[in-house]
Amino acid sequence: AVADSELVQAEATVVATLIELDGDPSLPWIFVRIRDLAQLRRLVRGPAGRSSAFAGVVLPKFSAGNLGAQLLAEVEAAGQRLGRQLWAMPVLEGPEIIYNEQRLEALTAIRSLADAYAHVVLALRVGATDLCGLYGLRRDRDLTIYDIAVVRNCLADIVNVCARDAAHVVSGPVWEYLDRK
Repeated sequence: AVADSELVQAEATVVATLIELDGDPSLPWIFVRIRDLAQLRRLVRGPAGRSSAFAGVVLPKFSAGNLGAQLLAEVEAAGQRLGRQLWAMPVLEGPEIIYNEQRLEALTAIRSLADAYAHVVLALRVGATDLCGLYGLRRDRDLTIYDIAVVRNCLADIVNVCARDAAHVVSGPVWEYLDRK
């Protein structure tokens, strides 16, 4: 996480790093987590966007109602402008994803966007830590995310709606485990 007061320096560091890594074929794919559409545009339209090290962007708090279509369109347009594939990894982690009364409508809308932009959506990520945070939950090291019923049920619906017929890859959530021995 980057504090608002450090955003300009953090962006400059990302740009410099991507430029430095340009042309290295041994690198894994590098994705940059962006905050908003303006930051995405700065990134893909500037020198970082031209770096071969830059594979795509992570789109946090992704939803159909939260500029989702504009974000995916910008990734698509940047790839066309640059003459190479740029990928997007939307992160499903907002309240509309986990709250029962909103979930299916939100997931159906996200699925429609992912279908329309399947050529740029590499995977749909699940932000389980943020989903837990909406309920004030933290899991200890002896629990898997599947032990937390509200998140387990949400994950089942995400897979059911978005990964049906192998249409989209849905990533498993990361685990924030730090051994403090």
